[in-house]
Amino acid sequence: MSWIKSLVPIVLRYSDSLASWLSIVCGVIMWALMIISVYAVVLRYFFNDPPTWSMPVAQYALLWIVSLSISYTQARGTHIKIDAIITRAPQTIQSGVGMFVLVLALFFFILFTWSGINYSLDAFRNSWNSGPTLYWPLFPIMVIMPVGGFLMVLQLLTTLIKEMAVLSTNLSTNKR
Repeated sequence: MSWIKSLVPIVLRYSDSLASWLSIVCGVIMWALMIISVYAVVLRYFFNDPPTWSMPVAQYALLWIVSLSISYTQARGTHIKIDAIITRAPQTIQSGVGMFVLVLALFFFILFTWSGINYSLDAFRNSWNSGPTLYWPLFPIMVIMPVGGFLMVLQLLTTLIKEMAVLSTNLSTNKR
């Protein structure tokens, strides 16, 4: 288990830089979303000429924000969790249950990423578009689903490695 302890600092360094990068990207997208929304409101209420592209762009921007921010939330440990019962358990049981939940989430997001890749490739192969108004290709928009899923898989693996290191440390201190 010593290899886990040597791997943790490397994983933490790259995980923190990825989380920082994701927060910057989400912030830029949010600023762009606010500017587009203000522009659309001004055109709608003052000039009675709403832009047809502002609503789909806002929806797609929100899709990107959510897809990128879930892995940031996982990296920071600020996701919603109900831990009223588990906090009363010993640390080793908490780590074990946490690792079990992480493995389940990891399985789900691997399936999510795989399905997102297949769905995005179908959109690319079949030239799906956004509909009768704008006819935008959907592939560039839908590709964020597998990208967000893959980033979440990376963060879940990082958290799993951290939990394994904590459990390893707790088990080695309990043996002494």
